[in-house]
Amino acid sequence: MIYSKDYQYISKRTRQIWANVWMLLTPVILFLMMEHINNPYGNLNIGLKYWIINVAILEIIFIFFYYICFPYRITVIIFYGIGVVFSIANYCVGIFRNGNAIMPSDIPALKTAMNVSSNYKIELPINSFKWISLAIICCVVTVCVCRMIENRMKIKTRICLGGLILVLTLSGYMGIDFKNGYYKINLDY
Repeated sequence: MIYSKDYQYISKRTRQIWANVWMLLTPVILFLMMEHINNPYGNLNIGLKYWIINVAILEIIFIFFYYICFPYRITVIIFYGIGVVFSIANYCVGIFRNGNAIMPSDIPALKTAMNVSSNYKIELPINSFKWISLAIICCVVTVCVCRMIENRMKIKTRICLGGLILVLTLSGYMGIDFKNGYYKINLDY
């Protein structure tokens, strides 16, 4: 529908409603993604109170980033990027510390942690990689939809954007090293 000529007939109110729905769903998607990256094989039997508190905190952080960065697409990219990096770091720290999560006191010790981790090979489960792919897809969809809502794209721009998405997707999948259901991450510098 976004690519059709009927797009111009969608009312501004309808577009605003869809933008608000996507804005409210973004922290929920990030929360699910972060939980699945940190617990790739476990079931998400977590209480409703835990869901509500965490999604509310993520919503507050998202709105904070939105007011700092203002363009919605930049906010979403920063938000998902920080969420993915934090989730992967939390997963790796959890493996190293037998399940303990990242704490604020770990930030000053980051250089030491990188030196220690250079001797380890960390494998990220494939289920976690699927959720990271979902974050990338959400960023791409948000960027495309926001651009198309702001101003209708010309055919050349659509072709260039589609080609860029195709190249990024193919290069991402060709660089994957699957082994026994794991995606290998080398920390060798």
